Amino acid sequence: MENIDWKVGDECYCEFTLQKIHRVEPDGRVGDVTDGMFMHGSWDWREELFPVEPKVKEIADFVATKEEELRLVSFNGLNMPDIHWKYRDYFNKMCRIRDNDTAVEVFKTQLTNFTNTFIEQISKIRATHIDGIKMLRK
Repeated sequence: MENIDWKVGDECYCEFTLQKIHRVEPDGRVGDVTDGMFMHGSWDWREELFPVEPKVKEIADFVATKEEELRLVSFNGLNMPDIHWKYRDYFNKMCRIRDNDTAVEVFKTQLTNFTNTFIEQISKIRATHIDGIKMLRK
């Protein structure tokens, strides 16, 4: 966990998105963050908040890009809530070790492989024909 004394109005990265702290409890717990459109509540966000700094932004952009690559080929039946949690987990892990470039690169490779595996499997399903009929619509 970052050792930061978060205040209402502070900007941070949470779930690889730029957010603002909206509510801080008297004991220091961060209860709400907002991206300007949606409010996200939690008992305590602190373990998932990272400062606005170049390395965190670069990681956030990388993770968001990988998730977007998957979303571009996804379909309604894909388990995006759980998949999003995996992207979020990778983001948190990379941010916690952001000063170790080698370790971050290992996680980036793992996340790229994770994304590519989903994309490959989706492509196979989309290409499947049974008795001349495509299994999935476009």
